Amino acid sequence: MMPNSPAIRPPILAGAGFAAATLLAALLALILFVLHLNDREPALLDYVAFPILFALIGILGGGCLFRRFSVGARFGIAFAAYPLIARTLYQLGRTFPYGGVALDLITSFYFAILLPALTCGVIGAIGLSIAGGYRDFIRRGFAAFAIAGAIGGMAAPLISWMLAQMAAESALAATLSIYGEELLRFFLAGAGLALVLRRASADGTQ
Repeated sequence: MMPNSPAIRPPILAGAGFAAATLLAALLALILFVLHLNDREPALLDYVAFPILFALIGILGGGCLFRRFSVGARFGIAFAAYPLIARTLYQLGRTFPYGGVALDLITSFYFAILLPALTCGVIGAIGLSIAGGYRDFIRRGFAAFAIAGAIGGMAAPLISWMLAQMAAESALAATLSIYGEELLRFFLAGAGLALVLRRASADGTQ
């Protein structure tokens, strides 16, 4: 099934929808940190709360992108796997041997760029595979999300520095430092996917 171009929001609006959803998730995460859930129930935070928050980002952002909550919900539920995939790839990276400039550069590249790119790309591909009618766009969706993930990873040091200037001891700044990358990442991912789908519809290609 070809996506209907008018049904897909323009890239900027689609990206803004994902960014707004990410800000909402960041505020909810801040509440959990204020309640010290990370101290009392770290497993509950990692394996329940975070997947729900990322699913919320995907569902709300997907609903904005596709203009249909039913499609957005199916697309966004894949985001619940985001923390698990990121954690798995992180643990894989920790098995890399250390020693030597070349190995250190490879490891740095993996954690800073490849890991977020793969995590985002996989989430985008899964989301499109279960959204209904968009399976022909899985590879392009993977590419759009992977590029966004890589850019977010490269911008992470700058984002952390900017948030540190806000308030070194601010709980809000600490929480946004976690979601700052995701805000840029998902804004670009939503905008990129919208661009891909709208262009495909306009060209009449699958």
